[in-house]
Amino acid sequence: MSNGLFGSGSGSLVLALGLILCAAAGYFLGSVNSAIIVSKLKFGQDIRKFGSGNAGMTNMLRTYGKGAAGLTLLGDVLKTVIGCLIGLFLLGESGGYVAGFFCIIGHVFPIYYGFKGGKGVLALATMVCVLNWQTFLVLFTLFVLIVSCTKYISLGSVMCALLYPIVLSKFAEPNIFATVVSMIVAILVTVMHRSNIKRLLDGEENKLKLGKEPVKTWKLVVLNAVIVCITLGAILLDITSSSGMTERKNPAVSYGDYYISELQLRYMYVKTADDFLSDPANAETDIVKNYDKTKKLDEQSINGQTYAEYFMDIAADEASRLMILFAEAKKAGVEVSPTDDRCLAEFSEMSKNFIQGDSYGRYINRVYGKGVGESDIRNIIISQFTVEDYIKSVGEKTADDAVKNNLSSVQIDKEDTEKIINGDYK
Repeated sequence: MSNGLFGSGSGSLVLALGLILCAAAGYFLGSVNSAIIVSKLKFGQDIRKFGSGNAGMTNMLRTYGKGAAGLTLLGDVLKTVIGCLIGLFLLGESGGYVAGFFCIIGHVFPIYYGFKGGKGVLALATMVCVLNWQTFLVLFTLFVLIVSCTKYISLGSVMCALLYPIVLSKFAEPNIFATVVSMIVAILVTVMHRSNIKRLLDGEENKLKLGKEPVKTWKLVVLNAVIVCITLGAILLDITSSSGMTERKNPAVSYGDYYISELQLRYMYVKTADDFLSDPANAETDIVKNYDKTKKLDEQSINGQTYAEYFMDIAADEASRLMILFAEAKKAGVEVSPTDDRCLAEFSEMSKNFIQGDSYGRYINRVYGKGVGESDIRNIIISQFTVEDYIKSVGEKTADDAVKNNLSSVQIDKEDTEKIINGDYK
C-alpha cells in the first residue's frame, strides 16, 4: 500500500490538505443514505418513520423485507468502499482510515437528511473489510456466531464494534489513525445502540425472527449483562495497553516523569547503528572497516565488545541526554508541534527507502522490528527537535552542564537493553 498522493509531502499544509480532502470525501459520500433513498423511491415512505426509526439495513429488513434490505446493503457498501479508496489514493493507509471514519460519521449524521441517519454498523463493517480483511473475517465470524446463538443483531453489532480495536491491534500494522479511529467508532456505534442495549438488559429487544414475543426472564437479563460487562472490560484493557501504560510502568530509560520505552530505544539503537555505519566520515574507522554486513551486530566484536553492545551504549547515552534536556525544555516552556515541518520532513525522508508495497507501518516494522509504531518514532523525533530548540535558546554549555548534573538520576533498564541487543533487529 502506498503513501498516497499527499502522503509523501514534506509540509504541514500538504498533509492538512490531504486530511481535509479525505474527511470531506468520506463525509459527503457517507451522508448518502441508501435506506432512506430506497424507502422513498420504492415505497414512497421514509424508513425513519417505521419500525425502530433507524435508517439502516436491519430496520429495512424488518419493515420492507429482503429485497429492500439487499438494495440498502449494496448502496451503503458501495459508498463506503468508494470513500475508503479515495482516502487510500490521497493519503495511503492513514487516509483510508480517515475517509472511512467520516463515511461512518456521514452515515450516522447525514447532512442531506437533517443529520438523522443509521447506526453506522454496515459502514463500519465495510471500512474494516476494505482496510484490513483479516480483522473483518474474525469480526464477521463472531457476529454470525453471536446472532446465530442469540438471534439479536444489535448484540452482535455492538460486541463486534467493541471488539474491533482489540482484533485490529492483532492484525494491523501500528498506525495512529487506525488506533484512534477504531476506538472512536467502537464508542460511537455503542452509543448509537444505547436503546438496544437497554432493551437487551430488560429482555425486550426484538429478535431476528419476527412475530415471536420476546421472552423476558432473569436469566436472559443476567446473561446479557455479563456479556456486555466482559466486552467493555476487554475494551478497557485494550485502551490502557494501547495508550502505553504498560511501558510507563517499565520504561527502558527514565528520568523523573519522562521515559523512553523499549520500542523507542530499539528505534534509537537501530538508527544509531545505521547512521554510524553509513556515514562517509566514519569510513576509515576500525569499527566500520571491520564490520561484516553478512553478520548480525551481536555476532561480531571489536575492542572487547560486540557491535550490538557498542551501538547500544551510544544509543543509551543519547537517550539519557535526550530525557534530561527534554525535561529542561519543558520547564523552560520550549515545545515543538507534531506538525512542525522538520518533524514531517523526517517521515518524508523515510519514504525514500520504501520498497514496493510499503506503508509507514510495514517499513517501520521491517527496519526497526515488530511492534515499533509510527507514534514511537514520532515522539522521539518531536523530543529531539524540542531539545534542539532548547539548546539554541540556552547554549551548548548550559545544556551540557544540565546533563552532567543530572545524569546520575537517569534509570536504564538493563533487561530491556539486553533484549534489544540480542534481538534480530539488524
